[in-house]
Amino acid sequence: LPTTDDDETVRDHSSRRRSAMGRGGPRSRCVVGVPCCLGALVLIYISASSVAISNGDSSLQISTTRRFAINHRHLPAHGALCPIPPLARSPSPSIAALRKKCPEEQTFNSPRLLAVRSNGVVGNGLSGGSSVTGSGIEEERSSSNSFSSSSSSSSSSSVITEDYFVAPDGSKCPLWKVRAAARTGASSAPPLLLVHPVGVGLGKWFWRRFIESFHKRYPEHDIYAPDMPGCGGSAPYYASSSSSSSSYTDLVEQWKEHLVALIRDPRHMNSAAPVVITQGALGTVGIELAGPPAVAASSSPSSSMSAKPVIRALVLSTPPSWEAVSTEFNPNVRSAIWNLLTFPRLQDDEGRTTRYCSPFGITFYKYATSREFLRKFSAKNLFSSPEAVTEEWLDELQTHSVPDDRRNAIIAFLAGLWRRDRTDQMKAIDPASTPIMCAFGSEMSTIASIDRKSTAQTLAQKYKSVMPALITTKNLPGRNLLPYESPDAFAESVGSFIQDHAS
Repeated sequence: LPTTDDDETVRDHSSRRRSAMGRGGPRSRCVVGVPCCLGALVLIYISASSVAISNGDSSLQISTTRRFAINHRHLPAHGALCPIPPLARSPSPSIAALRKKCPEEQTFNSPRLLAVRSNGVVGNGLSGGSSVTGSGIEEERSSSNSFSSSSSSSSSSSVITEDYFVAPDGSKCPLWKVRAAARTGASSAPPLLLVHPVGVGLGKWFWRRFIESFHKRYPEHDIYAPDMPGCGGSAPYYASSSSSSSSYTDLVEQWKEHLVALIRDPRHMNSAAPVVITQGALGTVGIELAGPPAVAASSSPSSSMSAKPVIRALVLSTPPSWEAVSTEFNPNVRSAIWNLLTFPRLQDDEGRTTRYCSPFGITFYKYATSREFLRKFSAKNLFSSPEAVTEEWLDELQTHSVPDDRRNAIIAFLAGLWRRDRTDQMKAIDPASTPIMCAFGSEMSTIASIDRKSTAQTLAQKYKSVMPALITTKNLPGRNLLPYESPDAFAESVGSFIQDHAS
């Protein structure tokens, strides 16, 4: 302001200055320039970390070139470039409290026997009840978070063995299994292999209600429910960069190889042909397993795991949207999403990815694991009513969402690494050797943009038009999580289908 004693002059000068700024003066230009600068930085970030479309075949090269990779040798300390510390090192108080209440096994020195009581309580510290350790000592636990199913009046009980199987990469993958309590006839009852969906905090625990209900009705079946790569207590998921031609289906390929390893494990299934039951979008894994070898073979023909295992039947609970299995996902969109949520990436001295450090990916996962988001998303997209979203459900999701590398598989899912046209696989499935059942909720909905208005009837018709092996469809009460929301109805439908078509 000018140096003057005249108050009128001062007020007049200030008025003219404010008027100039309101007409697009310096302050106004600064406000307009900030979003422009931020937008330019985002575009530079995406373009700098975009992957190349190699060999002109529009296939996605998952990892960026070596010059964009960050090597531990160039870092002053592990994780120094990560803007947010790993959740595993400094969890929030609420998550830490949940971990104490719901511990997750990470290593397996010996199997633990977990009692599943008739009221649906699993004695593993997740839902109360009692557990029997490997030393035979029964440990009483609080039942404050236990749930009661509609079949709680039954006095029958089953035993879940918490064990592991060795994955193709040599890591130990957690596994729940139930041994048949009774054999009827010539022991022809096929085992069940349960594939849980992808999502925040999801893992083998998702199948607890179904296991209790099904085993009570059909005790002659063995049941296997593994934690899949990047979920529950399994090893973290990292996308492979060894094959550019198939890396865009890397998520499905890796999950399929894990299931093959379990099926062939002599300690468990020993190559017995199982009935595979999938939930949601990972029905694509079941479709790959059911297809003939020429179509469903692994991308690594030299691998001992590449041959297709024989499965007895396939059950698709709320199968993927038709858009996800009948069209190719845009590779440019896929690469942009993938790099935005994973880059920069830490690598060890041998060039193997050890961590995704994208600030966008870390921030996204922190928001996605918040209780309020999980409650709203579940009520809007998963359950038939907001009242069905229980505190137990939210506790489980938050508990199993740590450590923070659990986000890797979710990011791969969001980036569409599982999506491609699978109509050839569906057409090639033999209905005589691999019958298929689809189960839909009476209030089914889909998040896919094109299929948003699709109903259970229209989706079933689309699948039947290209998949002759689909011989049974069921409409059950519930929305999109039938094994969890309607375990009794779903168990009865699966049991009847197996007896009629897979025994």
